[in-house]
Amino acid sequence: MLTIRYFALVALIIGVTPIATAEDYVIPSGVTVLTEEQLLNQIVGNTFLGGERWAEYHERPTSGQMEGKIKGWHKVYGNYTGKWTINKALMCWKYDKAYVTAFSSCFTTALKENIVTRYKTDGTAYYPRTGSTKLVSGNPKNL
Repeated sequence: MLTIRYFALVALIIGVTPIATAEDYVIPSGVTVLTEEQLLNQIVGNTFLGGERWAEYHERPTSGQMEGKIKGWHKVYGNYTGKWTINKALMCWKYDKAYVTAFSSCFTTALKENIVTRYKTDGTAYYPRTGSTKLVSGNPKNL
C-alpha cells in the first residue's frame, strides 16, 4: 500500500511540475543567445576549457540527432562522461559521475569571440568556479 501511495505522489509531482523550455528563460538585455542551429554548429564538436582545471569535449551526434556524448576531464577528479541535448535555444548537460552531477542543468548560451556564457532561467550568468569558459576548436585534449 505504501508503494502505491509513493508512486501516486511521484506521478502527482511530475504531473504538476513543469519542465522549463527555452521560452521560460529570461534573456538579459543586449545578449543574443545561440539558436539550435548555432549550438550545433558552434558548440558541438568543440571543447569547453575552464582554465587549467577542467575540459569538456562535446561529441558530434549521428546525423539528425539533438543529443550527444560529453567527455570531460577535471584536474582533481579525473575523467568523466555525460550527455548533452539541445531543444531550440536550450542546451542541457547531464553528467554520469557523482562529483559532477550537481552541474547537470540546462542553459541558454551566448558566445562572444571564444568565451561561452551560459544563462540560468532568471537571466543571470552561470560561471563555474574557474570563471569564464573558453571554447576551443575540436578536441585538443584528446578526451
